[in-house]
Amino acid sequence: MANIRTLFHPDLPIDRPIEKVITFSNRQPDVLAAEAREYVVTKNLGSEYLKLLNHFDDAQQGDRGGAECCVWLSGFYGSGKSSFAKYFGLTFDPDASVGDGHFSELFIKQFPDTTHSARFKALCQSLDVTVFLLDLAAMGIAGATHTPISTQLYGQVCRWAGYAPEAKIAQLEAKLDLDGRLEEFRQKAEESTGMEYADLRVLEAL
Repeated sequence: MANIRTLFHPDLPIDRPIEKVITFSNRQPDVLAAEAREYVVTKNLGSEYLKLLNHFDDAQQGDRGGAECCVWLSGFYGSGKSSFAKYFGLTFDPDASVGDGHFSELFIKQFPDTTHSARFKALCQSLDVTVFLLDLAAMGIAGATHTPISTQLYGQVCRWAGYAPEAKIAQLEAKLDLDGRLEEFRQKAEESTGMEYADLRVLEAL
């Protein structure tokens, strides 16, 4: 009878805690490294990743099928939907660092088919994208049972762009930013109130 340890790769620990579910918010380098190394890309998974990759590339190019890429992931609980979406997103996220490298370097190694891995590498090097991974269950606004996905995504984009958390102020800042007058507006707001602009935005949000 074989020892259980011999059934696993010698470089992978089998005594570490295993999370019951994949969470988008857990981006600790050691956690990401473990998830990437232990992810098993089956033939079917590889095919689905390549299909999504092609749609994604077409959307980025804008001239091969349109400028949008909407995909619906479906499956039973525990079938791998969250990990599929998370790892695809992190592959293109410039902030997904793992040690001295990037998440994509570990993740792409899990593809046994060189066609898939080469395609991933080529797109990672050619595309400059910003990734927003939303955990809708954890990010719902307090007191609202059905916050629209667009509202949550809009809030994430505003925070990334450095705009105010309050929607109306964020819209004003975005318009001023497009006109090249946002910094002027911030300075005048501070001069007229005697307060830091960041503090003013917090007061408006209360």
